[in-house]
Amino acid sequence: MKDVGGLSTDELSHGGITKRGTESLLARALHENEKDEEEADDDFDHRENADQDVHKGARIWGVGLIWQVASQVGFTFLNLKISSLPPIMGLKFSFGIVWGYPSITMPYQNIAEALGITFEKQTPGYLNLCVRSGNQLITSGHVSDLKGKLGAGLSVEEGYQAARNCAEKVLRSVWNTHGTLDGLRVLKVLGCVNSTLEFTDQHLVINGCSDMLHSIFGKDGDGYHARSALGFAQLPTGAAVEVEAIFEIVS
Repeated sequence: MKDVGGLSTDELSHGGITKRGTESLLARALHENEKDEEEADDDFDHRENADQDVHKGARIWGVGLIWQVASQVGFTFLNLKISSLPPIMGLKFSFGIVWGYPSITMPYQNIAEALGITFEKQTPGYLNLCVRSGNQLITSGHVSDLKGKLGAGLSVEEGYQAARNCAEKVLRSVWNTHGTLDGLRVLKVLGCVNSTLEFTDQHLVINGCSDMLHSIFGKDGDGYHARSALGFAQLPTGAAVEVEAIFEIVS
């Protein structure tokens, strides 16, 4: 008798299957089915473990990233500055405490540079553009590149940008004298606007300067300054705006 699929030829005759043959085939089929299910379960477990590893790795990476950012940025509670962290990529950060909320304390110098202001050593001219007296830095008047008269061809927006231009020049002179914008407080700004007798929005023009200083030193902090905005019949070289300022060295 020859075995066919584990069954004798007596058990397979004329296409028929004996009772024993039927039971044997059924047992083999069940065995194969159980084997397939076990392989499927193993594959599922493998994928589930892989997913868990991915999630675990993501959590570890996330915690590491949060810790890295926290260590670089620092925390401030009650606005009490405790210490300074080492410079990171050229930036300095403070470590302190503000009701448990993280706060970025990027230096004023870096903020100014991020706004696109460039700083280069200036050649001394006829007058000192910024002089130090005690703990104060007092600047000369800095005129805008824009020329013309507000109320007679120039718009408030153009005057605003001209005042912003003046603020950049003032900050360059302060940097040239002091070497940095860090540790400074803005005390007073005087803004002069070349304008007609009918023009009354000098304050809106000089906002271009004040907004720039607020952006760098903070509107509620060291950038919260006193100011005068005045109209003039004419300014040197026909400039649209002229600005001078006083800073205090606080640290």
